[in-house]
Amino acid sequence: MRVALTGGRGYVGQFILEHLLNEDAEINATATNVDPREKFRVHEHLKWYEWRLNDPTCKLDFLRDAECLVHTAFDHVPGRYRGGEGDNPAAFIRNNLLGTLKLWHKARKYGVRRTVFISSRAVFGNVAPEEIEIPIHDEQRHFPDTLYGYVKASIEAFMPEFADIGLCSLRPTGVYGVVDPIENSKWYNMTHKLDDSRESREEHNQAQTEVHGVDVAYAVSLMLTAPSDQVVGRAFNCSDVSISIDQLRYLVGQLRAGKTAESIPTNLPVANQPHHEMSSDALIQLGWQKGGFNRLIETVDQLIKS
Repeated sequence: MRVALTGGRGYVGQFILEHLLNEDAEINATATNVDPREKFRVHEHLKWYEWRLNDPTCKLDFLRDAECLVHTAFDHVPGRYRGGEGDNPAAFIRNNLLGTLKLWHKARKYGVRRTVFISSRAVFGNVAPEEIEIPIHDEQRHFPDTLYGYVKASIEAFMPEFADIGLCSLRPTGVYGVVDPIENSKWYNMTHKLDDSRESREEHNQAQTEVHGVDVAYAVSLMLTAPSDQVVGRAFNCSDVSISIDQLRYLVGQLRAGKTAESIPTNLPVANQPHHEMSSDALIQLGWQKGGFNRLIETVDQLIKS
């Protein structure tokens, strides 16, 4: 299988890249700046291309001969998704929405037959209409409350127009895992006693939903290979565990003290329930399995020891 992957050096893109290489896919991956002086992943089945969503002069040659396309690239202020528009919301909308539509039109010309768009849990906001059932199912209508969520939801709305490129959407919640460079990994500062968060006491106790990047990549692989009638035109929620800042700090302390992973989950501090958890039942029906709390503990332990 030959796959075009946008954002191959991004947070989520790194996990997808490694998973697909392990499945012997041939990959044309994009990065915003292909500088030979930088450290790039090298593999006999991997080729890098320079491409930017916000640059109309960039060629889309990476789509040539691709059977599938995985679109993870997103133009935003570094380190921020919600609030990623910075002080230029118009450019944020233009680059991401119109840049994505241009990519899909070009994919059509190149004959791509399956496309996975990496959307976000942000298509559902923190304040839901009264009729919303919890956990949120895959077919639930959007109710975003950030510009990031509105842009992702707007892109999803075009799925029926691109059925010919096999377009489907994956909505990961917060993604964690060890990335390169490791300092960019979620919770790295906390595990290295560099945490300087200024959230309120209530926010420290507010659980957030998370999913490991490896599990996101596995979901993408299933969506690329499933029969068309099971995935094309559909959006799949992707969520696993929930944890608060206070619980993470407790977990770090317990691991540093030499406690076993088996004893920690039963003693976590109580946290407020996350806002509007998503059901991942549709993914599970495709064969997806969650990493669960054990994977979260393993990851935090890996960060501590790095």
